[in-house]
Amino acid sequence: SFQTTEGFARSTVLLMMRSIVLFVAFVGIVSAHSWLGCSDYHILSKNDENFFDPAKCMGWGRNWKNLGSPGGIFGLDNGYNFNTPTKKCHDPLPMPYSSGYSATWPMAQYTPGQNVCLAWPAKNHVAASCDNTQIPDGGLNIWISGSNPTADPATEAGWTLVKAFPRNSAADQYVGFQYCPQFCSNKDKCLCSGCFTVPSTLQISTTYTFMWDWAFNSQADRYVNCWEAQIGSDAPNYTFPTDQPTSTPNPTSNPTSNPTSSNPTSNPTSNPTSNPTSNPTSNQQSGTAPGTCLAQCIELCGTRGVRSCDCVNGFNAVCAGAQLSSASTVVASTLVAAAAMLL
Repeated sequence: SFQTTEGFARSTVLLMMRSIVLFVAFVGIVSAHSWLGCSDYHILSKNDENFFDPAKCMGWGRNWKNLGSPGGIFGLDNGYNFNTPTKKCHDPLPMPYSSGYSATWPMAQYTPGQNVCLAWPAKNHVAASCDNTQIPDGGLNIWISGSNPTADPATEAGWTLVKAFPRNSAADQYVGFQYCPQFCSNKDKCLCSGCFTVPSTLQISTTYTFMWDWAFNSQADRYVNCWEAQIGSDAPNYTFPTDQPTSTPNPTSNPTSNPTSSNPTSNPTSNPTSNPTSNPTSNQQSGTAPGTCLAQCIELCGTRGVRSCDCVNGFNAVCAGAQLSSASTVVASTLVAAAAMLL
């Protein structure tokens, strides 16, 4: 009788221990966190899209300078993630703006119409066969304030939508927030990225606040980070990045400090056919050309780099004004050669 009782007690303890382990594992799955890791990530190659290269990050989040990346490891927790039920920045708007940045962790610089890529860590939140196929995705949105703000918008209506990324709705889909190509090799700290087009209506020589707004389980379970960007006429440019599916609304007018609606009234395509007129160094050429459109764009621009390449209306390339680095030149040449092989 004693042995039976002892065996029952041991079985009960083991069952309780297993239940605790399963509960802890479940909590680890449903509790979320992530953050904006880079506000201007230059993707020059497929490798840059798969693995984060800090040398390619030309802009950082607001007050990232106070934290940095511990040990220089991308995706290592440092307290930068901010969970909120509403669109709200973690830290107040720095005044002057430059006080929220440093030479090591600079503010982003954008040009109207520029294609900008952002980077963030997966932190185990991707629905994949190699892990958990039921990870939810409430959607990732990019918002913008009015020009030269003196404070963050007091209400959600004060933000204007720049881009709504598609939601990931199935395992191994890898879209939106969950666009993390190397997730299965490093589920916690792998690189995720997504790109948006800077509204062409933004004013030159002004500053705007942008918001990275990711909803996990629901719209009331958001992770938010803000950053500032200076708008110039010729910001640094780089080769075309990811072909991740896009859904990019673009405001029809320059956002005001207090917009009346949080959603723009029109929804043009993610690759506008018109280009900023403020870039005096652009070289535009249009018409129908044989072969691969992207290769033609790269070949036309050479070492200056491609600012935009319209492959819908025949062939329309706009080149950057600045010379690319030697590494960028090699990438451009490689792309031209690869495209030529496909002709």
